[in-house]
Amino acid sequence: MAVGLAGLGRSAGLGIPVLAAFVLAMVVGTAMSVAAYRVLHPNRKAGSSVLLAGVLSISCVSLQSVLLREFSWLQLAFWSIGLVTIWAGRKLLVDVEFICTPPDTQFRNELPVTAVES
Repeated sequence: MAVGLAGLGRSAGLGIPVLAAFVLAMVVGTAMSVAAYRVLHPNRKAGSSVLLAGVLSISCVSLQSVLLREFSWLQLAFWSIGLVTIWAGRKLLVDVEFICTPPDTQFRNELPVTAVES
């Protein structure tokens, strides 16, 4: 997307599309890299990192399309990728919370408590 956005400007210098492509690559690229690292090295923050990366992706692409007043099929493609990333982050967030919860507290509120008399 960043390379395609840079090509929209067709300018040799640091025009607005080239600068926008650089910002997109830095913001979204960094967020996606952090999310990928945390998914590959699982911890509790993996789901929130993926969720944040999806939100940043959609926000950055939407903001750039408004500021540049240009529309490309790449923007729609990366907006869709951002939505899928948000969905995956939300799913991972729920799954990680369940997996990382100690076994004695996972079903604490779901099982009825009965008194056992000896």
